[in-house]
Amino acid sequence: MDVTKTSELIGQQERTDAELRRRFAQIFAAYRANAFLHRHDHLFLEQWTPQSAASAYEFERYEIGPEQIALYGIERAHCFTYRISISFPRALVDDPAAIDEYFHGQLNEYSALREQIAAAAKARAEAEIAALREAMRAEPEAGKK
Repeated sequence: MDVTKTSELIGQQERTDAELRRRFAQIFAAYRANAFLHRHDHLFLEQWTPQSAASAYEFERYEIGPEQIALYGIERAHCFTYRISISFPRALVDDPAAIDEYFHGQLNEYSALREQIAAAAKARAEAEIAALREAMRAEPEAGKK
């Protein structure tokens, strides 16, 4: 028969939860910008960077699943509540360097994609300008006929 008192188990659980919250809050603060890496809409890209968008979010809670650990953040502003989350493989939880590498890998992918998006936008803009110039050249010639 187990002789551990239930109150002792509750105390252990509370201490464990407090320590996990402290550790996960540090991870969340370091990598919360990754929650915004997949925002590619024009308005977002004009107004914010992932870092500036995430800066007001505070760690709220965590979920430990069989494969992933999810960290949730919250921002309350202008009568609205906004939430974000990031996650990483549970297998990395004891290796801060591996967690760092995981999130920096996401950032590198984002940087490459953002460069591709910028290059495509520049090419479209250049094509539109060339088409407008061609149309402007064609106008005076149309008037001569």
